[in-house]
Amino acid sequence: MAIMAFPFDLTSIGSLYGALLVVKTALRDIFPPPAVKLLREFFDKIFRMLPYYEFLRHTYINMNKEFLMDIDGGAYGSGGFAYVQTYLSSKALDSSNHVITTIIGKPKIANYTMATDSVLIDIYNGIEFKWVLKEKDKSKISFLSGTETYFRLYSQQKHKKFINENYMPYVKKEAKRIQFENRGKYLFTNREGSHRNSWTKVSRFKHPSTFNTIAIDPVLKEEIKRDLDDFVSSKKYYTKVGRSWKRGYLLYGPPGTGKTSLIAAIANYLKFDIYDMELTAVKTNSDLKKLLVATKSKSVIVFEDIDCSIDISKREDEQSVETDQQETANDESIKTDQQETTNDVDIAGSSVEADKKKKKKEKKKKKGSDNGISLSGILNFVDGLWSSCGGERLIIFTTNHKEKLDPALLRPGRMDKHIHLSFCDFESFKVLAKNYLSTKKHEVMNEVRELLKFVQITPADVAEFLMSGKKNPDIGLGNLVQELRKRMELLKKEDVNGQSFKELSHGDLDKLKLTNEEKEDEDEEEEEEEEGEEIDSDSSDSDSDSDSDSDDSD
Repeated sequence: MAIMAFPFDLTSIGSLYGALLVVKTALRDIFPPPAVKLLREFFDKIFRMLPYYEFLRHTYINMNKEFLMDIDGGAYGSGGFAYVQTYLSSKALDSSNHVITTIIGKPKIANYTMATDSVLIDIYNGIEFKWVLKEKDKSKISFLSGTETYFRLYSQQKHKKFINENYMPYVKKEAKRIQFENRGKYLFTNREGSHRNSWTKVSRFKHPSTFNTIAIDPVLKEEIKRDLDDFVSSKKYYTKVGRSWKRGYLLYGPPGTGKTSLIAAIANYLKFDIYDMELTAVKTNSDLKKLLVATKSKSVIVFEDIDCSIDISKREDEQSVETDQQETANDESIKTDQQETTNDVDIAGSSVEADKKKKKKEKKKKKGSDNGISLSGILNFVDGLWSSCGGERLIIFTTNHKEKLDPALLRPGRMDKHIHLSFCDFESFKVLAKNYLSTKKHEVMNEVRELLKFVQITPADVAEFLMSGKKNPDIGLGNLVQELRKRMELLKKEDVNGQSFKELSHGDLDKLKLTNEEKEDEDEEEEEEEEGEEIDSDSSDSDSDSDSDSDDSD
């Protein structure tokens, strides 16, 4: 026996049934009761003619039943009520019929919350959700007294699965974002004298530096911002590939090129806390690990001037002590042989060299004993097992001399991105002129552009000259042009002390001055050594004269 197939599917029938119910409800509001009665009978006859009438009727009624959900202090795990409260507070002013305003924090910020029994309508993904803040008397359900507030969510049964799988996770995610943005940023440091493996909260981090104010190449600036955005949005990817959710930056370049300002701009851009690591206050690798564990997620950990904080230069330098010892042993062996063959050898120079090497070894030994942190300790901090504690952390190292760092510290996975901050170019100058003088166009701009193609000057030096014109931009730009011209004239001259001025003009002739002072010190040392050799020579001559006199007397 063949079964006759019905020409309509259940979806089409359900849609038709729903449309008829809507029409029926609308007509009831328009026509008088007698007419409504006739229309009801008419629609009932039509509905009963539809296949699966009873099934569709009960399904529609059940799906459109009201669904209630109460959110109290224990709902959705720890902080469920707080998440809902934070989320609804962000919408209370626009979507609630009754709000309470409070002024909190420094600076003072208006905070809006729902009043008891007030209603808030929230629309998410095209679905309307109604929230009501209610109170219940705790004395009726326990020995406690007073009242407890809770949120009640009104929706429909058909949205119950969507609420649990989509809407409530969205509410929690948005609440966390709002809490993070409102918490403020803090600066931490590990001060010497405090507990060795603890951080001290210094203050709120209010550095004014942003990506709009720092004077670096615009292309590099956008590249850094894209890299940061990609990092903070890649939690699932880092988990998928089996890597800790962290990233390492190396900022390198001459002093005054904006390394510290860039760190502040990154922290402000990400809204992360800053942990300023003072390595000289850390005594052991174990203390370094404990400090790492004590840092929070969403933070920037900074190691400034890493090449100056501790001795983590190239590993070939670590072997220099053994090399010096071997050379000293060889020198002593040679001296012994020479002493056996002749007694007339002047050993004053050898003793001076031995003293110098001895002082070098003692200096290195002292440096190692003062600070117990090793290169391996730093490497383990950056990408060892302990680095997986927590997540969403940016580790930034700065140095003026990248070439002095061990290659093991520079490889990807430890220092993922190397950012070179160099001298001021014209694009960086335009940013500084806009920030310091509110100037975009000036008659000296073209001359500055041409001079900066040849003259090396740091953004910090440029900013200092521009600040002199805070009341009159012409003065600031005039002072800068005068300095650039002066450096350009020096560039045209012959080499200074065997080096071109371009290599020496890092900071307002400071390096040139330092080079001259170092040369003077070297000359003084050479003079002292020559005087010492003359004294030894005189004493040797006097000894030989006395020997000859004794021979004559004999």
